[in-house]
Amino acid sequence: MVILSDIFSWMKYSYNIGFVFFIIGVGLGSIFLDANQMKSKGLTRESLVSKWIGISYIVISIFLYILVEFII
Repeated sequence: MVILSDIFSWMKYSYNIGFVFFIIGVGLGSIFLDANQMKSKGLTRESLVSKWIGISYIVISIFLYILVEFII
């Protein structure tokens, strides 16, 4: 239980709005830059995977921010 408490305190200390914006930027870069570059090379499946990874980065970062700020 001590380890879980340490993880939560680390998340509370280090997970701030700047980190959320950074991860959202990475997700947007994956969606718009990587996916379009892969699509232009004819890699349609990889492009779709890159878009889903970018969307999941954005959704998970927002979810974790809400979790850390308002619940933990």
